[in-house]
Amino acid sequence: KAILTIAPYFAGNVPEVLPLIPVAALLITFDSIRELAFAIVRSKEKMQTEAGISIITNIAITILGIGAIFFFDATPLSLMIGYTLGSVVGTIAAYWVVREDLQNPFKYFRKKLVMPMIMEGLPFGLMGLLGSLMLNVDTLIVGWLTSAADAAKTLGIYAAAQRPVQVLYMVPSILSVAFFPALARLATLDKARFKNLLEGALSISFLIAIPLVVGGLILGSDLM
Repeated sequence: KAILTIAPYFAGNVPEVLPLIPVAALLITFDSIRELAFAIVRSKEKMQTEAGISIITNIAITILGIGAIFFFDATPLSLMIGYTLGSVVGTIAAYWVVREDLQNPFKYFRKKLVMPMIMEGLPFGLMGLLGSLMLNVDTLIVGWLTSAADAAKTLGIYAAAQRPVQVLYMVPSILSVAFFPALARLATLDKARFKNLLEGALSISFLIAIPLVVGGLILGSDLM
């Protein structure tokens, strides 16, 4: 509801976006629902299961997105619908995998843990909100600063140029998903293993990040 109410105010210069907003709201809804199933999988430290579901989701998005373009109108709305249907397929697959864990969802419910969990989760929620704002506010600014006639074309070019950078954002996300469940478990059970795992995770992060930074500094002027 918030997306349907607030988003149109940010799309004033790009009226072509307005028909996409309801479909985008459905997409975000199914992505969020799928994340709940992923949380169950992560609690069991079965990262391979989450990876498999993600692969199924991306394959479904690719097939249905291409199918929507070729068999229907080649429009952003058709692509968005195909993308959303792929997300629905991934959500169904995720809940099929965790169906046994949801047969009695209130079995382990503890009322006294609700508020502590909310308070513990607030920093992560704030981090996610600010992260989304950081990654998308530039697109909003470009749309606001561009005339209505050229906004769609300019945003398309800008988004295409952003894609290689956004791929790099996946690296820390993959590492955090892989390491965080084990770190959360070892934080109270085995301090020594927690320290070793954390140091290993940071070493891998720096091993990936430093060459990227150095390469960007060296080649940045040629790529501009």
